[in-house]
Formats: sequence, structure tokens, C-alpha cells
Amino acid sequence: MKLPLEMDVNEYALKVTKPGEQLSALILDSEPMREEEESQIPTESSLEEVESEFVHHETRMNENTKLEEQQSLEKEKTNSKGFEIRRNSEEILFLKGGREYRVRSLYKNQSLDQIKINLRLLVGDDYYIETLDLMNPRMRKGFVQNASDATSVLEETITNDLKEVFRITEEMLYEQLEKIKKPGKEEIELTPKEKEEALLYLKDPELVHHILEDFERMGLVGERTNSLLGYLATLTRRTENPLAVIIQSSSSAGKSTLMDSILDLVPEEEKEKYSAMTGQSLFYMSSKNLKNKVLAISEEEGIERAKYALKILQSEKRISIATTTKDQLTGKLSTTEYVVEGPVVLFLTTTSVEIDEELQNRAVILTVNEEREQTKTILRNQREEETLEGVLRRKKKEGIITFHQNIQRLILPLAVVNPYANELKFPDTRLRMRRDQKKYLTLIRTIALLHQYQREVRMAKDESGKEVAYIEVKKSDIELASILFNRVFGKNLDDLSPHTKKVLREVYEYVNELCQERSVDKSAIRLTRKEIRERTGISDTRLRIHLKRLEELEYLYARSGRQGIVMEYELLWEEEEENENDFSGLLLGEDAKQESNWKVIFQNERIARTSPDKDLTSPSKKGTSPPLRLGFAPPSPGGRLVSKNAQELKIPRENADSLQNE
Repeated sequence: MKLPLEMDVNEYALKVTKPGEQLSALILDSEPMREEEESQIPTESSLEEVESEFVHHETRMNENTKLEEQQSLEKEKTNSKGFEIRRNSEEILFLKGGREYRVRSLYKNQSLDQIKINLRLLVGDDYYIETLDLMNPRMRKGFVQNASDATSVLEETITNDLKEVFRITEEMLYEQLEKIKKPGKEEIELTPKEKEEALLYLKDPELVHHILEDFERMGLVGERTNSLLGYLATLTRRTENPLAVIIQSSSSAGKSTLMDSILDLVPEEEKEKYSAMTGQSLFYMSSKNLKNKVLAISEEEGIERAKYALKILQSEKRISIATTTKDQLTGKLSTTEYVVEGPVVLFLTTTSVEIDEELQNRAVILTVNEEREQTKTILRNQREEETLEGVLRRKKKEGIITFHQNIQRLILPLAVVNPYANELKFPDTRLRMRRDQKKYLTLIRTIALLHQYQREVRMAKDESGKEVAYIEVKKSDIELASILFNRVFGKNLDDLSPHTKKVLREVYEYVNELCQERSVDKSAIRLTRKEIRERTGISDTRLRIHLKRLEELEYLYARSGRQGIVMEYELLWEEEEENENDFSGLLLGEDAKQESNWKVIFQNERIARTSPDKDLTSPSKKGTSPPLRLGFAPPSPGGRLVSKNAQELKIPRENADSLQNE
């Protein structure tokens, strides 16, 4: 490699303007060294020769770099004024009659009130550069005079050229600002083969079963209820009232894995995911076009300041903010409104035991299975991932993700009619039921949408005579929605979180065992926090939170002691058998008593009851216990208030899993 200055590489790199590119060129131009050439290498050179050779090499490299930059420009057709226009993301060139106008920083302008650019006129070896606002006539006139003096071009010629440059740059800036205000929805075209395969999948009668199998093939085990509910929740973006989902669990339990698995199946153009959001950031996301998308935030703690905006967006389907801005030209203050349109599907994860009540009322709470058996299954699955079968299975995961994204792209936002709507009945004991019934109806509608390619598409005309395409809900849709509502929604209908309910049931079972061993009444049993901690296996920090909540709601009575005396807890809650006459079912009617066809898909997942099987709307019989709440057990469509089908969904507690498995 021949260095022009007969110096080492470091010295050469310090001399040149672009060392990386110029050294690469020297390496490419290097030649094998011969002995006769080696003897002819001069040992000394004059300063003039050295400088001449250096200038020659640097000039050649600059010319090559400029040529590459020119080749990267997008050449456009010559316009009516004789200008040849070339543009890329960084600059725009206007060429005419040996004159070259280069425009930079055009797209940094946020409005048409000012068009501040960096403009250079190049004529041969002469040039003039200035930063000016094209909306300012004084600055335009100054540029014309100074550029004429620098390049010897007539002022009239430059004036005419600048008028055309002004007109074209204004049009370009306007187009860019319109794209930001009204971002176009990215459309993904499926190939005929992809569309055929996706439609074949959607038309399969075992569609729901195949979706759950695909989650397991992706490595998500033991979370059939959560994965199916999460999958359906993402599809609610096709409806008018999308669901919000909060995945709650202890640290390292797998909540992020569950959320990521669900979000992987959502098309990239229909989701936005962030680690955190500031308090005002959501108000300025109009360019993201969140309407009918999934908005996911990794941790609830990351939206602490943005909770207000998220609550309003979830309830009202849009948010707006008015803020004060300063006019760049006049300096006067004015009010600017920013609007973000919804609706959106909100996805969050959290490790908090207690969730913000207003946010909880607007969302569906999914809890991850934290039982030891589930941990064994996950560990076994992790080891299997290291085998040959596991490696091959991971290779297939990407194909499953792409396939399901194509499937969701084919789901159309058709209108859904529920012919059984007037037969449905929902509990009315609490104010939050007004929101919870909407969740239940949205779930039914979404299940029907998922099966739209298996339904007859009907047509109806509205008042204006416009035809509306719609499909109808089947009883099987209501059956599946009732099962999911029982397992997931139902456990959110009282004041205890699923994790706290699990602690209560563990304490209840432990007290019953001690009563049998000691042959004493429950009121004689006192438990310390250490005994409860050893029984449940929960960390002391989290256990304190659960016990405090149970004490506040009078499920436990704390025998307070002075310093040095151990705190003891007495169980006040007593389990009673459900009274089917006290329960208001979800679907009335005696003519539909068929077996639910959906229970079989959850056979591989053991489900535990998630709430005390009590009626908290009536006082306790003994007078010492707090009011007891009735467990949520919706019957299958067409059943009685508590039908045989609904009762069969429950299994003996000795075969039950944790509350979080629901």
C-alpha cells in the first residue's frame, strides 16, 4: 500500500478529512511489492513533492465521495421551468443552466408559517451559502444580492430561480406535514398462497383448539385460559369497545413471556409497544395513529404519570389536550389542540399486589400460574428447548408468528348481531357491573368475529339506505364467553385480588387441618405470620400486604401484641355451599340444555376456584364472619339460573391448581 506522504498509517489518517473511506481506497489500490521497485523507492522527498502528492490523493478521494453522493440522489424529471430536481432524505438539488441550488433542513420546519432552510448556490467553482427563511422577503432579497456578488450571476436570474425553488420547497413541505397529520395505514398484501392457507385455518371448526395448540408449540405451557383470553382481547381492536388487559404476577413468574407470546401474533402494523410513557407523551402521539391498535407497556410502573390519559382513552376512545404555543414570526401566544383518536387495546403487566382501582375496573386482570407444578413444567420445557427437538421447534416459531399475523389481517370489522341479547341476564349488585357487562358482551362479539369465515354474512339497510354487512352470534360463542368469564372475569368481581384470595384459601385449608388434628373449634386456632409464610411459600414482604388486605376486609382478625409479642391471626371467614337460587345467571331459557363443547379444550389445564364460594350480599349466619360473596359460575346458554353445565365446570379442590391458573 503506497502512502502519499511516505509516513505511517496513523499520521496519514490524521491528515485526511475522511480517514475511513480514504484508507479503504488505498487498500483497494495496493499492489504487490517487487524487489526492483523496492530499490527505486526514494528515501527523501521535497516538501513540494510531498504536499503535491497528498493534495492529489485527497482531491481524488473527495471526487469519489462526491460522485457516490450524487449517485445516491433520486433523480426526478425536469419540471416546466427547466429545473432538474434530485432529492433524498437529507437534501434537495435544483439544477439549471450550470447553476446548482442545494436545499437542506427543509423538513425540520413544523409548519408553513416559516420555511427556514440552508441554501447554497454553486456556479462552477464559485458558491454562496446562507441560512434564510423563504417566507421573509428581506432575507430572500439579501440572498439574491449576496449570491450575485459571489457568483457573478445576474440578480434577475437568481430572483427567477429562487421563485421556483420557493414554490417547489413549499409544496414538498406541505406534503410532508400532511403525512404527519394524517398518517396512512400501512397495508400488507398477502400472496394468494398465504391468503389461501390463512382462510383454510379460519374455516376449521377446531379453530380455537388449534390456536391454543400453536401457543404451546411456541413454548407457552400451562396458560391456556390466559393465552386464549389475551388472543381474543387483541382481536377486540376490531370492535367499538376494545378490552384492556393487565397481567399480574410476582417477579420472574412469566408475565412478560405471556404478554410477548400474545403480542407476537398481532401484525406489526397494528401494535405499539413501549417500556414506559411520560405523563404527556400520549397526547402527542397523533402521528402514530393508535386507532384500532394494540398499545402495550411493559410494566404498569412505567405509566405512573400517564395513567390519567390511558384511563380517558380507554373510556372515551379519544384524548385531547390544549397547549400554548408561540408564533415564530409574530411572537404572539396561541392555543394549539392535539387529539389522539382511539379506541385501542391496552396491554400492561405488573407485579403490584394492589392495582389502581379505576384502572382495574376498566381492565381484565390475568394472573399467571405460580404453583410448584407449573414451575416444574416450565423448567422441564426449558431443558427440552436445549435438545434437538427444542432447537427445531424454535425454528418453527417464526413461521407460526408470521402465519397468525396473516390470519389476523384477514379478520374484518363486520357488524355482529346477538339474537340472544334479550335473553342474557347479568348481576346488578355493584356499580362496576355497568362496565363488566360491556366486557362480557364484547367478548361474545369477538368470538363471533373470530369465526366470521364460518358464518353466513347477511345484509341489512340502515335509515339512509346504505347496506350493512353483519354476522350473527351463535350459542357456542356465548358458551365459550361464559367459561372464560367464569375463569377470568369472575374473579375480579369482588374486593380481593386473585393472589390475596389464594392466601385466604390456603389459610382456610390450614385451619381446617389443625382443627381436625387438635379436635378444636376454628375460633381456637391462632396462626403466626411465620406459620402462614411456611405454609404458602410466599415472601414475607408480599405476605404482609396480603394479610393487611385480609385484615382490612375482616377475613382475618389480628391479635395485636406489644413489642416482643408475636402477632397472631384468627380466621373469621367460613365457607358455605352455593345456593343456586341466589345466583343470577347470564342466559335464561329452558329450551337449550346441550353440553358445552368448549370444556374439552381446557382438559390439559387444571383450574381452581378463584373466589370464595359464598354470597357476600347476605349476612353470615353465625354473626361472627364478614359477609360472604357468591362465586361467579355462569351457566351455559339456555340453562337455568345455575345449570348443570355450569356446575360441571368446577372440579374438586383436591385436584385444583392455584388461583392464578385461571
